[in-house]
Amino acid sequence: MSMSSNANATFRGHYYDGLTALSRRVIVRLSTNMLVISDADGVVTNWTYVGLTAPEPVSARKTTRLAHEEAKSARLVVEDPLFVPGVLSRAPQLSRAAAHKRSLVIASLCFLVALAMLATGYVVVSVAPQFVARLMPDSWRTSLGEQVEQQMVAGTPQCSTPEGLEAIAALEDRLSVGAALEETFTIKVYAFDFINAFALPGGTIVLSGELLQTQSSADAIAGVLAHEFGHILERDSETTLVRLLGISAITEAAFAGSSQMGSLVGDAAAFLTLMSYSRDAERRADEHAVELLEQAQIDYAGLLSFFEYVNETEDGAEESTLTALASSHPGLSERIESLKQVEPWPSHPALDEEQWAALQAICND
Repeated sequence: MSMSSNANATFRGHYYDGLTALSRRVIVRLSTNMLVISDADGVVTNWTYVGLTAPEPVSARKTTRLAHEEAKSARLVVEDPLFVPGVLSRAPQLSRAAAHKRSLVIASLCFLVALAMLATGYVVVSVAPQFVARLMPDSWRTSLGEQVEQQMVAGTPQCSTPEGLEAIAALEDRLSVGAALEETFTIKVYAFDFINAFALPGGTIVLSGELLQTQSSADAIAGVLAHEFGHILERDSETTLVRLLGISAITEAAFAGSSQMGSLVGDAAAFLTLMSYSRDAERRADEHAVELLEQAQIDYAGLLSFFEYVNETEDGAEESTLTALASSHPGLSERIESLKQVEPWPSHPALDEEQWAALQAICND
């Protein structure tokens, strides 16, 4: 065996062709352009330096194990540490530094892929839902709203005395006709024993019977409805639902799940029951509420009194008894202060005393 690492230096080794478990004793020669692997019968194979690979970085402190891109099942083992300088000078990709560089490249690629996935996720859950909600056909919105409503009410009776429904229609007319709104709204009351009010996809607004029982005037209910009208005009319910379904779809794709759209809608219904919009969405809905109340000539003090009522109730109440307005952002204190800055306008009661009494008694049946 030559002790030199220069051209044509030779070293003893073992060659595995990958076809059998047996090894050949071979002589490995470091020629100018390739490794020449020979045995007593002659040349076994030639491996170009550029195609050499190693399962771990080549080092003089351990046995050298090599493979080749053109013979992936074959292996060459050389134990002589003096082989290392010669092979590394001709195949630098086998060095520890090269392996470290490859690791950095792989890590960088993984980071870029993760960054791209995060960017895609941001678009899916933040930007795209608003765009999709605006483009969603009315038939889709209505269908989604019906599915969510069915899941949400879960057998809770709907309140529908004739006089109560007339009072609701009067409130809707005051809020929509005065503002010349083209949007179609459907207001429903369910006999929930907690305070709640929220908008569903497709323009349906749900009020709880407890909400009607706890407020002191129809102006407060008109304020709550005007706020929910704002969410409908901004398509906030659809945006929230699309975002939730988008997150679920991403999760299912990531974990190879197989749940169907029905279960997703069911999850969405549970989420919408305790729906909380973003700060910006709540501020926009409040702004819509003030505009609608002014155009309908209904005193905004009703909405202010509702916020103050919930703010006082919030301290000792359980989370399940709070309205969507109370559980949302921004905080009620900020919203109360904002309403207090509004300039008063000429107004008259949202409903007369008889209508208000009928609305409060809508769940008596």
